[in-house]
Amino acid sequence: MTVVNPGIGFVLLLVASAGQVGCSSSGASADAGVEAAPISCGASVDCPDAQMCAYPVVKNGCSLVGQCRVLPLPADSPSCAGPTPACPCSGETQDIPACWGDYSPFAVLNVGQCPGDGG
Repeated sequence: MTVVNPGIGFVLLLVASAGQVGCSSSGASADAGVEAAPISCGASVDCPDAQMCAYPVVKNGCSLVGQCRVLPLPADSPSCAGPTPACPCSGETQDIPACWGDYSPFAVLNVGQCPGDGG
């Protein structure tokens, strides 16, 4: 014959119920802390306010699509000193803003002057 302690059942019921207290839904999704994927773009006008169209700086990146990103300063800002020359897929040397880190305002064929363009 098994003797069941009625106090244990009551304690288990309280513990199970306590797990439900304060668990009302706030309307926030479980993914609230997950950052949304960047929006694809061809130019900054395609991006939401305060974002700019940027391409990762990789060699032979001509097939890449731009992504709307929050960057420290616009590409043409005078405060973005120390640009790096790069050869975009258009073949005419342009500068990558130093303050953009690993991003460029254009798809990059290679970092440095374009062939036949003084480099």
